[in-house]
Amino acid sequence: MYKNLSLLLILGLLLTGCGTKKNDADCLIKTDDICITKISKSYAIYGNYWDGAREACGGIKNMPKAADLTKIAAYVYEGNPRFSADETKSGLQPKDTFKIFDIDKKGYFIIFSEEMEQAKKYSYVRTYYQKQTDWKSIDSSAGGNVLTVCIKHQ
Repeated sequence: MYKNLSLLLILGLLLTGCGTKKNDADCLIKTDDICITKISKSYAIYGNYWDGAREACGGIKNMPKAADLTKIAAYVYEGNPRFSADETKSGLQPKDTFKIFDIDKKGYFIIFSEEMEQAKKYSYVRTYYQKQTDWKSIDSSAGGNVLTVCIKHQ
């Protein structure tokens, strides 16, 4: 019970900007040198979920790079795991904060990166599972458990 109350208190402080510098007040989550300003379920524009993420973030410059998505893993998993941007990392233990991102409660979530292949058919994403995270490309029309996460660099 106390663990749940503590998590709610921390989440409340993050959402209100308490405990952050004035220029970090719009950060929902701050990790390393990035500030996450939005976490939401992705939506499609003419069947393209990556385009919806780009629009929701106000442009590609506010979408995470591959390296940013590895930094988010330090917020999601125990032990501050470090790995390269295109690496699969196994043997991870999720933190309670994993639940904040797992909007659909499926035990995993996917975050779009700013990277897109030619003709906007495939998008690069990082998938965060309970015990593993990986980098791959997916069809941009796939929207299942895909999140829009907007950032600003510090």
